Amino acid sequence: MQEEIKRKNHSLTLENRESLFVTEVKNVEYFTQEAVAAKTSLGRMIVKGKNLFVDSMDSKTGNLLIKGFINEVIYENTGESKSILKKLFK
Repeated sequence: MQEEIKRKNHSLTLENRESLFVTEVKNVEYFTQEAVAAKTSLGRMIVKGKNLFVDSMDSKTGNLLIKGFINEVIYENTGESKSILKKLFK
C-alpha cells in the first residue's frame, strides 16, 4: 500500500498590503527591508516590498507575520523542471 503524505494547510492572509500572516512556515531564510524569504510547507516563498520587517515568527506553530508595504509574493519552483531549450538540446 502507498502511504498518503499528509500536507497541512498553508495559507496567506494579506491585509491592506501592510500585514501578511503566513502559516506552515518552516524557517525564515533571510530578511531585509525590501525582501523576506521563507521556507514553507509548499516551497520557498519570497515577499517583496518596502520597509518590511518580521513582526513575529513562531517556530512551534509555523506562523509568520510580516509587516511593511507588500508589493508581491512569489513562490519559487522547487521541482526539477527544465527549460524548453534544455529539453531540445538534451
